Amino acid sequence: MTRDMAFFRPSTGLITSAIIIGTPIVYLSFVHARLSQRIHHTTKKGTATATEIINVESISHSVIEEKCFMIHDIASKPVRKELLPTLDTNTLLTTFIRNTMTRFSSFPQAWLLRLISDHTTFKKTYIEKLEFKDGDVVCGVYRVVLRTEEKVELLMKQGSVEGRLVVGIEPKGEDMVFYSETVMWKGKDDKTVMPLERAVPKWLHELASWRLLDLGTNYLVDLRKSS
Repeated sequence: MTRDMAFFRPSTGLITSAIIIGTPIVYLSFVHARLSQRIHHTTKKGTATATEIINVESISHSVIEEKCFMIHDIASKPVRKELLPTLDTNTLLTTFIRNTMTRFSSFPQAWLLRLISDHTTFKKTYIEKLEFKDGDVVCGVYRVVLRTEEKVELLMKQGSVEGRLVVGIEPKGEDMVFYSETVMWKGKDDKTVMPLERAVPKWLHELASWRLLDLGTNYLVDLRKSS
């Protein structure tokens, strides 16, 4: 082996570090790929239109009038009604969102939010008592601005970027469709780069959103089995 080749040979420590760092990435990529087979997902971006936000009632019409730039991400998963607990729609939604937000409170994204938010709103005992009514706050930055029997709309805001997280359920034939919508927008001339405009945050958002949909619906199915 030449001296140059020996110089460029990676050390055992470097190889070990690469494995330690790379293993979680490989695993998460595998999870993302598996979830993509069970979750229906669409993302649209461009100038806000009335059609695009028809399901998000709490967004002001001024967002359309001002031609704001918007990203609209939707993930959904159908579950056979016969597999779900025999609860009314409102209670089913509350049970689902309590479970998913409790899980989210331990996700890496939530760890960062804890640094700037009231820790109480991340606690399991707090979340499990929430009815997700107007004004309720969960995981620090999500405030309920609209609640119906079939959906909860939560406001989120960071600087000049505003958004909504919509968690809902709707009957469709023999299925109940559970969905999560994330909408972000900014002024048409605003140069701020929104999280969902960046590749890595967008990928992590998909992973978290899909995982929560999957875990939350599985939790409901397990409730039915144990009843």
